[in-house]
Amino acid sequence: MCYSLDDTIVAVATPPGVGALGIVRLSGNGAFKIASKVLQKPSGGFYSVGSLPSHTVHYAFLVDPVGGERIDEVLFALFKAPKSYTSQDMVEVTCHGGPVVLERALEAFVVAGARLARPGEFTLRAFLLGRLDLAQAEAVADLIESASEEGRRAALAQLEGGLSRKMGELAQALREVLVELEAAIDFPDEGVELGNHLAERVDGVVREIEGLMATYREGKLCREGVRVAIVGLPNVGKSSLFNALVGEDRAIVTSQPGTTRDVVEAQVALGGVLFRFMDTAGFRESGDEAEGEGVKRARKCMEEGDLVLVVLDRSRPLQEGDRVLVREVGGRGVVVVNKIDLPGAWSQEDLGRVMVGRPTFHVSAKRGDGLESLKKALIEMVGRGRRREGEIPLVTNVRHYQALIGAKEALLRSLKAWQEGLSAEFVAADVKGALEALGEITGETTPEDVLDAIFSRFCIGK
Repeated sequence: MCYSLDDTIVAVATPPGVGALGIVRLSGNGAFKIASKVLQKPSGGFYSVGSLPSHTVHYAFLVDPVGGERIDEVLFALFKAPKSYTSQDMVEVTCHGGPVVLERALEAFVVAGARLARPGEFTLRAFLLGRLDLAQAEAVADLIESASEEGRRAALAQLEGGLSRKMGELAQALREVLVELEAAIDFPDEGVELGNHLAERVDGVVREIEGLMATYREGKLCREGVRVAIVGLPNVGKSSLFNALVGEDRAIVTSQPGTTRDVVEAQVALGGVLFRFMDTAGFRESGDEAEGEGVKRARKCMEEGDLVLVVLDRSRPLQEGDRVLVREVGGRGVVVVNKIDLPGAWSQEDLGRVMVGRPTFHVSAKRGDGLESLKKALIEMVGRGRRREGEIPLVTNVRHYQALIGAKEALLRSLKAWQEGLSAEFVAADVKGALEALGEITGETTPEDVLDAIFSRFCIGK
């Protein structure tokens, strides 16, 4: 993609559909000139937008630049470069939120000389002009898409530069190492010695990178949510439990075994944490091809889930399949004894032989008994080991995690070259490789195709 900064772009910045208000934003060197063609003073005549003070709001009529027809009654704000979201001149026009009004507004700005923006192009310009680095730009999208309080906090911390500052510290430490290595390379006759302190510095950076990598699981859960697979034998009440946890009837509930054939998923925020509950097919041998595929998908969900709720039916005798499922899920498993509103078919001792130390909760998905205790326990399980404010930043993005892996591997190669007595050139080459990997996180060394992929996930107008 060609990254042009010379033209002026325009887009609707609010979601599609009918609303009270809608915002149209422009950015570019010609933003004020273009806006001056369509923003009319109440007293008549057009605003000279560029002559107005920055960061001020004004009342106007939005008019067709060709025929002069009034399109809407609006407020507009102007932001002079570089103190704007993109670091360019910007105008944001607040219209009434009907789709026809916003479509006409876009047409007016395009006729006046603007170009329709591509997805993420406003944030792309902020990145290209140095207002945001790439990690911060990605955090903008994460903040918009955050579906939980924890996700919002993690995205905001990254947008405010927490991860970027840490990358800068690590990069500076490696650059200082590189200065001494290159001195030894450039001036071999000067007798520049490479002391062990350099290896210790590199090893220290490796340890810091490992510390960042260790936050990835928590960061991923904040960003993407905690995957909770609900599994069990047919007709134990998995779908009823699923519906009760997500607060709506998303899964079909009948007395007929094998009703759920595909995985049904729903998101819900509990205690500021995003949970992704997955209702799965009942585990049993079946000659039905569709049901067999459902069981296969259920097993995949069970293997990939961060937590697994194994549902047992209190009203019927325990079966070998119940015991097998509890054993298979291991430490991620939580036993949920359902249908406690019905007469029990087994004793607490029978249950003790099945759960084998697993956390166990007794509920009635139908009546709601025990559900609040289960929800609180799930929140506490996810919260164990959570970091405190002020600790190292969370790594939430798989791209960042992979870049850290690359940096760590390069530094380990440099240490190995050092230990094997290879020349400073070999050590320096791998230190440079680590710097490039860290630079991919903040965008200093990111390939153009990666930039295209990152900004294409943004909505138009951001």
